[in-house]
Amino acid sequence: MLLRPQHALVGPERNWLSPKRAVSLGLVGVIHLALLYALMTGMAQKIVKILPPVLQATIIEESVQPKTEIVPPKPQMEQPTDPTAVAPPDIVIDT
Repeated sequence: MLLRPQHALVGPERNWLSPKRAVSLGLVGVIHLALLYALMTGMAQKIVKILPPVLQATIIEESVQPKTEIVPPKPQMEQPTDPTAVAPPDIVIDT
């Protein structure tokens, strides 16, 4: 039978929910509930103060500006002065 090693990486089997851990988890839960309650009650009062009593919408007409077309100048192409022509290679096939 193989025995389980006892060192820092693999410690002895412990009870997952020890009394110390249970108290810590309970305290964290109570703190979360208190913060949630404070946020909900504080935010509810601020939202009521921020909302205006009546919302009115108006339509603003968009001003139309005349479109001006910009015509780019035509490119000036330069013709090559010396046309380069490559002579076909001399291939001789003996049959």
